[in-house]
Amino acid sequence: MIEEICDSEWPNVAKLIAYAIPNALMSKLGSNFGSIFYKKIIEQEYSCGYVAKDEFGNILGVIIGTTNYPKSRSVALKKQLVKLLIAANFRIFRLSVINWMIKGFLEKITNREKDSANRPAAELVAIAVCNKEQGTGLAQELVKEMEKFMVSKKIIEPYTILTEKHNLRANKFYAKIGAVLVKTFIHHGREINEWHKEIAVVQKND
Repeated sequence: MIEEICDSEWPNVAKLIAYAIPNALMSKLGSNFGSIFYKKIIEQEYSCGYVAKDEFGNILGVIIGTTNYPKSRSVALKKQLVKLLIAANFRIFRLSVINWMIKGFLEKITNREKDSANRPAAELVAIAVCNKEQGTGLAQELVKEMEKFMVSKKIIEPYTILTEKHNLRANKFYAKIGAVLVKTFIHHGREINEWHKEIAVVQKND
């Protein structure tokens, strides 16, 4: 069963994302931070969030997508800045977070941070599936649900997916469902793969 995320599910949703994507900054800043950030993103009319649940209501997987990631991220950070800083608490002073920020700053001043210039605005922001459901096709069903939302918003061009280069499982999955690896670039010191995926033709004709 796949349905929209409801307010009471955000703590578990954020924990699942943090567990599945541990190297993401949102994960390093804590599940409370991620809960506030992701919730604000999907509150915007051009974004969506879905969970897959079993018959007992347990969350098996989640996906968050948007048709305009730069705008949705900006709105989330500006409107929830105080709450986000409080949620991050002491984690913002962790060595890994400080290192992330320093590397990003250095990339910016050396003019290396230009990789997003021609990137599609629509983006798969986050997807996570619990261990027991990996390899069952659930992740692909979540992607299809997000794509249906994008079609409803008249998005027909490819959307962006970003993965870490060394995350072989994620890269294999996106290649399998038809995403195209466009390039690999350095972002805050990490090698990031940028994928573009066309929305399934079947859904375009719905």
